[in-house]
Amino acid sequence: MRRFAEHGADVAFTYRSSEAQALALAESLTQLGVRAKAYHSDAASYQEAEALVQAVIQDFGKIDTLINNAGITQDTLMLRMTEEQWDKVIHTNLKSVFNLTKHVMRPMMRTGGSIINLSSIVGITGNAGQANYAASKAGIIGFTKSIAKEMGSRNIRCNAIAPGFIATDMTDQLNDQTREAYLSNIPMKLRAARRSGRRVRFPRFGYVCLRFRTNDQRLRRIAHLDGRRETVDGRR
Repeated sequence: MRRFAEHGADVAFTYRSSEAQALALAESLTQLGVRAKAYHSDAASYQEAEALVQAVIQDFGKIDTLINNAGITQDTLMLRMTEEQWDKVIHTNLKSVFNLTKHVMRPMMRTGGSIINLSSIVGITGNAGQANYAASKAGIIGFTKSIAKEMGSRNIRCNAIAPGFIATDMTDQLNDQTREAYLSNIPMKLRAARRSGRRVRFPRFGYVCLRFRTNDQRLRRIAHLDGRRETVDGRR
């Protein structure tokens, strides 16, 4: 979000908990000279997603870019996976993308815009113990390609990002042993780390999303990208 604000974009974002932290973030973004507001909303709820889109348009006038990045994991082997674990991941990770895309499309048709969906390398490669997560992320890729075909003629682009290991608040909490396990599957980062002896730094989500934003004149050279799955995995 900060990267978007630094490039002059007004920012509306959601949270489900930690209201104080969300409000503090919104305040810090406004100090960059843009408008920013935090909304309490559950993207997995069709009704809440509809209310959110209406509220954002009322407050900001329009929506230029939608980033769908709600996601959870309920990892376990299929033999042990419960129906609840399957449903919860699909509902949060995949249905949330449908909910917000559905409600933002009609107002976006009047102005054009960009939809960015966060998938995962796991949606391409699969991963033991993550059948539910992999299915939800693979579904996002198919959904993205379909929406791009449907809405391209309306000046709405839809792209997906499929990260490997990317820096987020969640991954920041991983211990060194877990980080090394991820690192061992990323040839480029492993090679660089061995050469330098330094701790590995992973890309921030904001840098990757910024690639698909079209408001900024400096980025209009990639405005033709549509229906793409951009993999960010260090040649995994």
